[in-house]
Amino acid sequence: MQTFAGEEIYRSDPPDSGEVARRVVTYWQPYHDRLESTLAAMQQEHGYALLWDAHSIASRVPCLFD
Repeated sequence: MQTFAGEEIYRSDPPDSGEVARRVVTYWQPYHDRLESTLAAMQQEHGYALLWDAHSIASRVPCLFD
């Protein structure tokens, strides 16, 4: 696993597929479930909802763009 700059994220022993799956269930899924329910509640109350998803990514990332 690497950063957008091509640097390794882990110094040694990257997580195996079981650990990755555990992290998805523990951290990723609850976060996205909460986003979904919050947006649904806002849409129900106001008729619409906007989500501004802003990630910090360098403007030039050779592994993603030409």
